Amino acid sequence: MKTGDKLILAVAVIFVGWLYSHFWTDRGHADFARITVADGEPQLISLDENRLLEMKGTSGISELEINNGRIRFKHSPCPNQICVHAGWLQHGGEFAACLPNHVAIEIVANTTLFDAINF
Repeated sequence: MKTGDKLILAVAVIFVGWLYSHFWTDRGHADFARITVADGEPQLISLDENRLLEMKGTSGISELEINNGRIRFKHSPCPNQICVHAGWLQHGGEFAACLPNHVAIEIVANTTLFDAINF
């Protein structure tokens, strides 16, 4: 490797690091979560205050926990507990749902980590 090759390689590594830090890092936390229960109107809930919420779905009550600007399903009546295992949601665009109970949480923010999600 010649000196010019090493210089180009170093510039490329620095540029890739800058691209990663600019486009793939968190750009702030979300302030709200949109909670939808069954066919009801979505509710916009602030994530500023630590608290527990109980949402009555079609199969029972889902317990949601808000703590330090993030939210999660703490308990739900569904059999597999996939919604509970989804963990904490805190970045714009993150989503979790308890399908048997028809309760869904989506994080609302000015910037999201994703431009589109397909299922």
